[in-house]
Amino acid sequence: MLMLQWTGERYIPDVSPEEIGAEIHYEHLHRYLFTTQFVKNKVVLDLGCGEGYGSYIISKVAKRVLGIDIDEKSIKHASSKYIRENLEFLQGSATEIPIDGEEIFDVVVCFEVLEHISEHEKMLEEVKRVLKKEGIFIVSTPNKKAYSDDPNYRNPFHVKELYFDEFKLLLRKYFKHIYFFGQRIYPSSQIWSLTQKSDKSSEFVIEQGEKGFVQTEYERKEPMYFIAIASDQPLDFSQIDSRSFLTDISQTLIKNFQRYTSSLEGELGRVRSELNNLSLIAEQKEEKVRELKERLEKLEVEIRQRDDKISELENSLNSKVEEIESLKQKIESLRSTLNEKNQEIEKLVNELERLKKDLDGKEEQIRKLTEDSIRLSLELESIKSSVTWRAVMKWHSLVERIAPLGTRRRRWYDLGIRGLRILASYGLRHFLAEYRHFRKTKSKQLKDSSRIHYFERILAGEHRSWKLREEVKQKLKKTAVILPVYNQPDIVENCLRSLVKNTSGEVEIIAIDDSSPDRRVKEVLLKYSSRIKIFRNHENTGFVRTVNKGFELTKDKEIVIILNQDTEVPPLWVERLITPIVEDPRIASVTPMSNAATIMSFPEFCKDNEQFLGLNTEFIDGFFLKYGDSEPVEVPTAVGFCMAINRSVLDEVGYFDAETFGRGYGEENDWCMRAKKRGYKNAGITYLYVFHNHGSSFGPEKERLLRENLKRLRLKHPEYFAAVEDFIKRDPFKEIRDTVKLLIEANVGKRNVLVVTNSLGGGSEVYINYLKRALGNKLNFIDLRYDFRSCCWFLNSIKLTRGIEENATFKRLLEILNVDTVFVNQIVSHPDPLNIIKLIEISNKPYVFAFHDYFAICPNWNLVSPSGWFCGLNNTSEFCRMCLSSNNYSDHKIFYSESFDLNIWRESWREFLEKAKSVLFFSEASRKIVEKVYKLENGIVIEHYVEPLSKASVRNDGILTVGVLGAIGFPKGWHVVKKLAGELKNHPIRFVVIGVTAEIHERYEKDNLIITGRFRREELPKIVEEYNVDVVLIPSVWPETYSYTTTEAIMMGLPVIVFNMGAQAERVKRLNAGFAVNDYDELKQLIANINSEIVVRKGESNEITLKEWGEKYESSVFSTS
Repeated sequence: MLMLQWTGERYIPDVSPEEIGAEIHYEHLHRYLFTTQFVKNKVVLDLGCGEGYGSYIISKVAKRVLGIDIDEKSIKHASSKYIRENLEFLQGSATEIPIDGEEIFDVVVCFEVLEHISEHEKMLEEVKRVLKKEGIFIVSTPNKKAYSDDPNYRNPFHVKELYFDEFKLLLRKYFKHIYFFGQRIYPSSQIWSLTQKSDKSSEFVIEQGEKGFVQTEYERKEPMYFIAIASDQPLDFSQIDSRSFLTDISQTLIKNFQRYTSSLEGELGRVRSELNNLSLIAEQKEEKVRELKERLEKLEVEIRQRDDKISELENSLNSKVEEIESLKQKIESLRSTLNEKNQEIEKLVNELERLKKDLDGKEEQIRKLTEDSIRLSLELESIKSSVTWRAVMKWHSLVERIAPLGTRRRRWYDLGIRGLRILASYGLRHFLAEYRHFRKTKSKQLKDSSRIHYFERILAGEHRSWKLREEVKQKLKKTAVILPVYNQPDIVENCLRSLVKNTSGEVEIIAIDDSSPDRRVKEVLLKYSSRIKIFRNHENTGFVRTVNKGFELTKDKEIVIILNQDTEVPPLWVERLITPIVEDPRIASVTPMSNAATIMSFPEFCKDNEQFLGLNTEFIDGFFLKYGDSEPVEVPTAVGFCMAINRSVLDEVGYFDAETFGRGYGEENDWCMRAKKRGYKNAGITYLYVFHNHGSSFGPEKERLLRENLKRLRLKHPEYFAAVEDFIKRDPFKEIRDTVKLLIEANVGKRNVLVVTNSLGGGSEVYINYLKRALGNKLNFIDLRYDFRSCCWFLNSIKLTRGIEENATFKRLLEILNVDTVFVNQIVSHPDPLNIIKLIEISNKPYVFAFHDYFAICPNWNLVSPSGWFCGLNNTSEFCRMCLSSNNYSDHKIFYSESFDLNIWRESWREFLEKAKSVLFFSEASRKIVEKVYKLENGIVIEHYVEPLSKASVRNDGILTVGVLGAIGFPKGWHVVKKLAGELKNHPIRFVVIGVTAEIHERYEKDNLIITGRFRREELPKIVEEYNVDVVLIPSVWPETYSYTTTEAIMMGLPVIVFNMGAQAERVKRLNAGFAVNDYDELKQLIANINSEIVVRKGESNEITLKEWGEKYESSVFSTS
């Protein structure tokens, strides 16, 4: 016979009670003995028979018994141990009973099986299949509360335990008549008759209280196991033992406890004996310790005496050592001083040599500049004495008379001049592209000239905010809120907390519990029962039918509001939500803004957003209340999470379609389309925001319900999806969403920095993006960007059609955005920059100015003279005027005429810069150049942060490859590169422009010149390796204020050649990273003589982390002091 091992999963009667306890024997044997009264002469199925003991018990009175269990070993054991003619065992599953046919058994017994499987319904369907129509189903399962919850115990073999309500609900789905019993082992005293027999019995229930045992109610007994007798036919309960007792006359349980108590007493005696022994040992040890302490004290006295002697000797020794060390230090000091003097002499000699070379270079540069100055002066005199000059001056005089500044004529004149300059500087192709863009922009401006952005209405105080009207107050008592509830007690309580707090007492609140299995839901609802009316469905009917029940309960109301349990509402929410219906009876439904409400979502349209910035609902709603538009907007459908419904329309259109949409999703869209077809409107409002924890109302069912119900909605209303798509394209709430988002971000506790900049891109935009990354968690950066193409300002993404050039408008902008600091990053291209800086200057806000170029010195912001070289700022006013009017190397003419008076220009900028909180320079070199014009005490030098680039690995191919990085216009030295490539055509040298130029925007290759076209920055090291670049040339002919490309070349480990001016030369010389040449001839000679095999100087960039760079700005530029 196969013996089974005790694992705790199956009961084995052969295991000793001393090993597993007598209780489990009592429980299992009692259940089967109790069952024998139902199986006499019956055909019985024992489902989950386990070891087979129970099948054997009932086979003694049954006609035939079949035991089934899923475990093969258990079946083999049972078949070999329990042998009777009417008893058979078979392996199989309770959810797939391995017997063909139907209505086979009179009784099906199933003890302690339900908790081991999850497919309860499937098992019961199988039981119903094999059970005769008048048959009996006897089933038991643990009481989850008593078995698991109260002792905080989890049986590892149990899959799904049940509470009594769940057990009862499960059986009622399959049987008409059910009789429930409880089973538990309680200590008891029995009194029985020794002489007569009687069926009558009595039971007394007691429990121990503070003052001893007291009698208590019978109902206080709580089952450990539920037993149910189920049938489709009623049973004669008088023939059933309503109480059953199992008596162990061997008193095994008590004997087990007695044996256990005896073993504990024996163990206690042993422990006490051992404790006495240890106490004796401890006393002996203490005596030994006292003796040792006395000896220790004597030794300590002797040690102290010897320590005193040692201290005397050590003091003497230390004195001698100090004396020796002092002499050694004096010797080392003298040696160090001697070495320092020698090094100082060597440095001075080297510095003297360098200064001699620099002096020679400066003298040569002075000579050439003097020659240029004389030549230019002669040219100027020649020009001034020429007929052409006089004609030009007369022309300008004529233009000033017939087209004064600020007139429409002058704007058209400047536009024509700008077009001619683009044509002359960049060619016909570029001119045509700019012309097409101008036509497109002008057309759009004309089209949009009559409308302004919603934010501008707020800025001008023209927006219409919601006001509470008396008619709305009167309707509150005619309004009801319907709250369907199912499970999720924590979410329900959060909703009710805000609902009760923020809803007028005149509004009726009805909560309908859709038969939640989670009993905590009832507790939560009762907690708020003083304010809300509570209803409960007898069975789970689904969301749509629960809402329809709410409609029935509120027939006396004129407005009903459906509110999901996963929402959170702000103050005055009902008053705001019902306003459109009160004002317009043709409105069928109203939906507010929310974080997750598809077409009403904020901040991202048609998305399930998290709560914006983690803020609370009332805070976000405050901005929608203050800045939302009081006019409702017609929407194609309401969103059912929070939806006000006009009762008169509901009565006409009908309730939600529960037959089609079942448990939910799509029902409100269908209702809105039905209302629309009858001539009613659905409205969306922007002056109310309700939080929605989307999807928690349905949980995992969401995707399936949504997918199926959308198909049904398409069949009923094919036009619905086109209407929604059209609404999404128009997105009428975008301006309000952008406005509220901007205003919330400006009021969340961060200091706000208004970044005044332009749309030209380049290094100044890269810089400000790095600044946002470094300090975005501490400062809120708001872009005020001028776009010269559309001639408009943009506040982040908001287009300001009216502009901000009026002082009152600009101050209102600073006020509404709670601006702490104005950061003037770049204003090149604005038609009236002096007005902009004056607005900032008189705004009473601290401001910072960043020197990305020299626009504050001259409209020609690169300071490149007509000779194609840095002007040096040592020129007469006449020269400057001539330069601004006839300079072919400067880009300023694209944006500005020559009408600026340079004296007024610089005086305006001087006043602006002196009043700034800080003036930022990105190199000492640029600071020194600015100080030639302005003496500033508020200047700070902080070099740019540059994202690290990997080193480039370049091989020696026998050809010198000169790389030029970036977008190379004329100020960046495009003319220098072209000239070098032409003059060095016959040398083993090639020039690779990694980027684009002023004239070539696509890939180009001819002779020894290659232009790669545009690239991504992270590709740069790879491109350098691909073209095997040996040295990088930065050909800028103006003193750059920083030069990203110089730093990037150094990061890649490449030597750099620059002209000896500006930040580019400063960094190359400081880092010993290449060569700084004084003029074109020296540059040409250097490149012609460099061989790719020669080791040239390579430096290391002084890299700084983004965090460290941000900390510098935080402690200086943006400090609150």
